[in-house]
Amino acid sequence: EDMKTSQADRLYLLANSAFERGDYADAMSRLDDAELTYALETAQSFSLTSFLKRYSPQLVLVAIILTLASALIFVDVRFWMMDNELSQLANEENILVGLIKEVQVDYFERGRMSASEYTTSVEQYETRLGKIVQRRVELETEKQNFFTVRSRSVRLKQEKARLEELIRGLQTSYLQHGRLETRSYENRLKSYVSRMSEVEEAVAVSEAEERMKAERGIIKALFRRRPDAASAGQEEAKRQPEGTKEAPGRTQEEAKKETTGAGEKQPDVKKETAAPKQHDAKHDSRKPEKKK
Repeated sequence: EDMKTSQADRLYLLANSAFERGDYADAMSRLDDAELTYALETAQSFSLTSFLKRYSPQLVLVAIILTLASALIFVDVRFWMMDNELSQLANEENILVGLIKEVQVDYFERGRMSASEYTTSVEQYETRLGKIVQRRVELETEKQNFFTVRSRSVRLKQEKARLEELIRGLQTSYLQHGRLETRSYENRLKSYVSRMSEVEEAVAVSEAEERMKAERGIIKALFRRRPDAASAGQEEAKRQPEGTKEAPGRTQEEAKKETTGAGEKQPDVKKETAAPKQHDAKHDSRKPEKKK
């Protein structure tokens, strides 16, 4: 430990020396005094390193428990916020639907509103209703994929599928059942289509980014392999002896054949050069001697 216990160390040495002398009573009293002094000295000081060494397993366990607890609390709070927002959006949607019905009754049955007032009110309500539906789709998709490790493009495709389902339901309620007014149907369809275009654009951007990342990885791998091949070729060239170095455009076997062929041809050249001399000597000996 990093604590200073000079008095306790001194008393321990005295107790040890008394024990070696055989004075056991004095050694026991000195040892008791050393323990008491050590307790007093360690109580008055604090060492962080000694604390960490002593309680490191407990500290690690506490850190793990706190991390898990914080993660669970974050997930719980996040789910509560999403559920609360979804419930608020559902209530607001019901209120807007009720207001639209009331405006329709005031215009068609009671005649309390003009055509311009009716059109303005319905457009405002339908615009807000479309935004509410878009936000509900986003929250439902996020809640569905909260615990799944999926890419952004996959989540956007799921949102797109959900919007397509809502568009089909809207068309069914308008064309088959006749539950919606034409203006209300057009406004909702417009909001769905605008959100659909945003989602499709985001999907295209995310897919392009993923392709660019993949291409960058391939290019980096290729650039890594080329220097390795060059260095391997240099090492092989260094390992070869000077006499067997390959010439450009020739293989090692061809170079060896040329060197061996040159060595075998040298004696033949000597023989050929010596042969004409012998032939000339014989020819000279066969010549008839001149008559005196």
